[in-house]
Amino acid sequence: MSQLDSTSTSPVGPARGVLVKKPPTSIYTVLMILATLSMSLGCLFLALERAKYGF
Repeated sequence: MSQLDSTSTSPVGPARGVLVKKPPTSIYTVLMILATLSMSLGCLFLALERAKYGF
């Protein structure tokens, strides 16, 4: 038997993909977001501190 591929022409159009449920957000993703926000805030405070002294 031959298998259908996306290049085959069928009356209903190309074959659709399989719906895969997105995995829930893990604690590591939350920690990465928290670390990124903390680093950004630290850089902002450093820039403000440097601007205060005219560097």
